[in-house]
Amino acid sequence: MRIIIVALLVAVLSPVSTSAQEIEAVTKDNRRVILYPNGTWKYVEGSKKATDAYTSIDIIDLELSKDSYIGRRVKVKTLVWSVYDERITIGTGNVSMWVKTTDLPIDQRKYILGELKFRSPITVYGTVENILLGIGIVAEKIE
Repeated sequence: MRIIIVALLVAVLSPVSTSAQEIEAVTKDNRRVILYPNGTWKYVEGSKKATDAYTSIDIIDLELSKDSYIGRRVKVKTLVWSVYDERITIGTGNVSMWVKTTDLPIDQRKYILGELKFRSPITVYGTVENILLGIGIVAEKIE
């Protein structure tokens, strides 16, 4: 009888103990996190920093395969073609792409409106998304 009670307790309590464990997961930007049973989480030491999580890509390569980059974070070094209030156009002679700048910090937006000129070099960090009339980059940072 005692064995049956112990077996029942083990069977009943086993799911509780396995569901209350820490879980390690990977975010969309390839950083590792630990998820705790109480709903909190933290980054794992040595996990990639945000700027390390960007895929460096040439503007021409991005244009040729942009559908496969939707939702991914990219780093694009190129030239400024035009500045239109809350967005800029970047690219080379035959390839251009919109960059939405509304999510940038105010100091970077002021820099765009006041300092950027035609053919200025620029590095855009952001997420590839459907914006305006096509696929472009929602900027998270510029240099």
